[in-house]
Amino acid sequence: MTDDEPSRLHMASVQPGPQPQTQPGFRPGWQVRYRRRTHDSLQDWQEFTGTIAGPSLRDVHKDTTWTPVLPSDAGEYTPVQLVRERDILEVREGPERA
Repeated sequence: MTDDEPSRLHMASVQPGPQPQTQPGFRPGWQVRYRRRTHDSLQDWQEFTGTIAGPSLRDVHKDTTWTPVLPSDAGEYTPVQLVRERDILEVREGPERA
């Protein structure tokens, strides 16, 4: 055995560490209350409700998590809105899926 070759005893004693969370954020289907700026002002906020529409997206450069939300009053072809995780004010688990 060479010095740079690990021994079998050493390899057997190595335990895997904690696994990182694969999906940051909230689960699809959960109900959320969130805030967004109005179009007229950068200081005025409005509150909306909606449903989480998919997995969250992490921007590692800006340290921000974006969550796709479908507004509750959305029509059939309305696109999801990306909401910053820090702008989500309340989260409730959605109905159980069969």
